[in-house]
Amino acid sequence: GPSSGSRASPPRPHWRTTRIAEGPAMVEGRPVLPLEDVHLWAAKFALCSEAEPLVSVKELPSYDDLNFHIRTARDEEYVLKAHNGAIAAGSAQRLLAQNRFISRLRDAGLPVPAVVSTKEGVASLPMAAPGVPEANQAAHVRILTYLPGQIIPNEEPKSDAFLQAVGRLCGQLTKALRGFEDEGAVWDWDWHMKNVASACEARVSYVADPERRALARR
Repeated sequence: GPSSGSRASPPRPHWRTTRIAEGPAMVEGRPVLPLEDVHLWAAKFALCSEAEPLVSVKELPSYDDLNFHIRTARDEEYVLKAHNGAIAAGSAQRLLAQNRFISRLRDAGLPVPAVVSTKEGVASLPMAAPGVPEANQAAHVRILTYLPGQIIPNEEPKSDAFLQAVGRLCGQLTKALRGFEDEGAVWDWDWHMKNVASACEARVSYVADPERRALARR
């Protein structure tokens, strides 16, 4: 499989690459995928070849995983994701469940990315291979179509039309997920709203100042 340790690989096309500022490289289990090797994985999903190399590869902000924006010779945009297999969210089961979740929403007409599969119909590829970095042994790569848009700042005033559109979208989401059950999509974690109190309580000891720590316990 392709990796930063691969010796035999096709000539690298001369595309435009963009790397963001130094990220959290010490996050446990975070995969290793150099920009210049991204095309090796994109080729597995039939998005590029020696005849039609990628036009550009740009690293996107991330924490546990790696995300890359890629543009093909056909001027199509995708997000290639290398998932951290050391955490539950990056397990093969969880990723496939996410794909089924996304596909259901897309089939219902919601504005979500499309899941990209290989010619064999595989939507998640393992990065494990002899000689690859340890973190890659449990990591997986998948690709979604790129969904253009902008992040709306929290402090920016919202128009009535905007809020109505958000409400309409939430209604469509609820309707699309009615009756949806997936064993791979059932889990519990600290980010669940019901766990806010217990998650905070478990970390109060990190507040060094005694008075502020006491305030946080109230």
